[in-house]
Amino acid sequence: MKTAKSISSRIRSWKRGKVFFLSDFADLDNQTAVRKQLSRLCTEGEILRYGRGIYFYPVIDRKWGLGVIPATNDAIVNAYSQKMGIAIYHSKAAAQNLLGLSTQNQMNAVYLTDGRARFIDTGIGNGITLLHTEDSRLSLFKDGTMRLVAIALHGEKMDLVDQNRLDVLAARLSSVPEDRFVHDIRLMSQKTRSIVQSCRKTLS
Repeated sequence: MKTAKSISSRIRSWKRGKVFFLSDFADLDNQTAVRKQLSRLCTEGEILRYGRGIYFYPVIDRKWGLGVIPATNDAIVNAYSQKMGIAIYHSKAAAQNLLGLSTQNQMNAVYLTDGRARFIDTGIGNGITLLHTEDSRLSLFKDGTMRLVAIALHGEKMDLVDQNRLDVLAARLSSVPEDRFVHDIRLMSQKTRSIVQSCRKTLS
């Protein structure tokens, strides 16, 4: 009973919208009781569970009657990244979507990580896939947009990037500070660099 109250009190002291982990209760002696209490809170709908050992204290929208607002994929992977001390980046398809180069949406979100590969079950038929990448250059980018561009254009051929996509890229690159652009373009492959330089010329 004492463990159950400690868990509930701790969770309710947090701001709603927090992703947390089983390990956040490692200081409590009875780990069996911890798991049982978290399971009970999930059943009661007070918290949500995403994969093994990952939980969410949801925001509840009462103003518009939306009820429980589930965690976003980005919120889950950002919390997981901080907890595990690993880097997580958007996948190629996601990067293209975020940059406006594609309108295709994936049922299962895919991310790249320098950590171990993992699948996080976020619901029936849905989940987050973390794919291990050996590309250490991703951590060296100073600008988020430049990193997205490098991921989105990886393996793309110049003749497959039409003028519309070049215009979209040029618009996104226009907000990148010159010093970051100069630094980050050196981290890109030769093919990607050529595409980015073509876009940059249209801004001159």
